[in-house]
Amino acid sequence: MDVSNLYFWAAALSLRHDVLSSNPLAEDPDPVDGDANVDGAVDVPDQQQNTPAILRRLDRLERKLRTQIGNVHADLRERLEELEADLGERLQELQAAQRQRAMRERNAMRWELGRDLEPIPVEDRRFPGGLDNVGSQRVRHGRDLRRMSLHDIHLWLAFYGIEAGARVRKRGKAKLLLRFLGGPEKRSL
Repeated sequence: MDVSNLYFWAAALSLRHDVLSSNPLAEDPDPVDGDANVDGAVDVPDQQQNTPAILRRLDRLERKLRTQIGNVHADLRERLEELEADLGERLQELQAAQRQRAMRERNAMRWELGRDLEPIPVEDRRFPGGLDNVGSQRVRHGRDLRRMSLHDIHLWLAFYGIEAGARVRKRGKAKLLLRFLGGPEKRSL
C-alpha cells in the first residue's frame, strides 16, 4: 500500500471522528413526547453551526497531510539517491575485482605455457618506475624476478598494495609478487 494512501485514510478517519463527535445526529423532536418547549416551540440544533469549524479543520489536516507526504517523498528520494550511489561504487569495485581475477587466471595459463606475465592494471595508479609500455611492464618467465632489484620489487608490491613484512627476504617478496600476478603458488622461482 502506498504511503500517501495511508495518510489519506488516517486523515479521513480523523475528520469523520471530528464531525461525528462535534455534530451529533439530531433526531426530529416529537412535541408529543415532551421535546417541545413550554411555549410549543421545538428545539432543533443548528446543523450549519459547526460547518466553518469543520472546514477549517479539514484545511489544516489537508496542509498537514501534504507536508507529511512531501517530507516522506523527499526522504525516500534521498535514500534512493544514496542507494544508487552506493550500488554504483560497489558495481565498479566488483567489475575491477572481476577484471583482476580474470587477468590472474589468464596469467596463470600464460605461466603454465612458459610465457611472460602481464601486469594487472589498477585504476588511478601508474606502473612503478614510470614504465610506459606494456612490454617493459611484463614479468619475464622465471628470469626477471631473479634479476630484479629489491627496490623494484618493493615498487611493484607497493603498487599492488601488497604488504610484506620487513623480515621477508627478496625471494619471498618476489614470490608474493608472482602469486599476485597469477603465477604458480608452490613452485620455486
